[in-house]
Amino acid sequence: MIATLIPLSVIGGLAIGANYWRQQRQTAPLIAQLMPPVRTSVEATLVHKEQQASLDLFSTNQHLALSGGLVGITTLGRFGLPLLRIISLPGLLYLDLYFVGQAVLRWRATGRVGIETNDAVLVTGLLATRQLGAEALFATLFFTSHKLQEIVAAGVAQETTSGDLPYLTEAGAMPLAATAATLEQMSGWQQQIDRAALLLLALSAVSTPILGIHRSLSVLLANFGYDYRVFAPLSALNHLRLAKTQGIWIKDGHVFEQLGKVNVILIDGQQERVDERQHWRQLPAIKCRQVHACNSPAATQIMQWQAQGQQVAYVCTSLTDLDAIAQADLVIHCADPATSQEQRSGRPHVILHPDQPEQLQQLFALAAANEATQRRALLLAVVPSVANLWGIYLWHFDVIAALLVDYGGMGLGIFNAMMRPRLHQCGHGSVGGQPGGGGSAETRKP
Repeated sequence: MIATLIPLSVIGGLAIGANYWRQQRQTAPLIAQLMPPVRTSVEATLVHKEQQASLDLFSTNQHLALSGGLVGITTLGRFGLPLLRIISLPGLLYLDLYFVGQAVLRWRATGRVGIETNDAVLVTGLLATRQLGAEALFATLFFTSHKLQEIVAAGVAQETTSGDLPYLTEAGAMPLAATAATLEQMSGWQQQIDRAALLLLALSAVSTPILGIHRSLSVLLANFGYDYRVFAPLSALNHLRLAKTQGIWIKDGHVFEQLGKVNVILIDGQQERVDERQHWRQLPAIKCRQVHACNSPAATQIMQWQAQGQQVAYVCTSLTDLDAIAQADLVIHCADPATSQEQRSGRPHVILHPDQPEQLQQLFALAAANEATQRRALLLAVVPSVANLWGIYLWHFDVIAALLVDYGGMGLGIFNAMMRPRLHQCGHGSVGGQPGGGGSAETRKP
């Protein structure tokens, strides 16, 4: 009986994998979904993103349901029901083919080993060593991670089609569902994840004679990328939406990074405009920066500050000075978002209400809060990875133990990303983020 079920299970798994591959060829490869062609129309691109996010979310839901069911079946199989373990083989073989397919697509697209290769080696190794429950549990963790990513992508697509284009876009909120240009901007941390994947792959291979095949496979789980690729976009989206509730319109998540580097705030107007807002210099998120009135051509003044190594935020009430807008590191437009027709041009990075000067403080406080959240997110992603390596080599962690540590880190990271920041405590110390220290509170001419 068992001898008959095993080949039937293998055939069933291959059939499921073949059907999935056929469906992929009818739609688009995953790498094509992650890096769509550049469209001439921004609206058309956003519609495509919304449709693709919906399809990806549906596919992820199916895979998550399958992997979750396999966890239950393999668990019952360990308690005196061996036939259930055999029944789980088609689904596990299909998941193995899925991960191998993702690794092949990534290799063909980039020509390098990435985290997808780690996933494929790990799942194949678990299946070959008959750690069926561990494979199902890892697949559940993987698709839970992707579901969180795609929920963020779908939420962003919904925001962008509701009339807020382009001030809550997928460009900074969801790297894995962004355009090719955004993927290039976010390639820095992705490359770090890929380097860690290659290092862990080599470490796992070298450790196999010492640890054995079972524990050496656990080494592949010690990659902070599994968690951080969820925490970072989720945190950015949370702060973008918080800004929106306060009437602050931010182009994308990258603006938070730029705000953290700003040393000089240049206001387009007369000296009296700055004098009226002397209280700005005492606000926590601004007092470490220089606030100046624009008393000469703005573009010239910006270039003079930049020549001294400063990052300049240009606060303007109109978008007529194109030279200054092009030269500034960050453009903050004071206009009513509900009535401004210029907000759809994509030129300003931020839109503030002209009658609410306190929004500038809130803007920099939000940027500082996002930076603090991102630092905690990185810590919550790295600590479980280090703990897993420590446990594997010293405390004999197996794959199940390493996965449970990862689940704990993911839960804490999601809580951190969605937690509402305490803005009044932000803006101290290194909030300015400039390499040379904060600027003087006094108004000086460059």
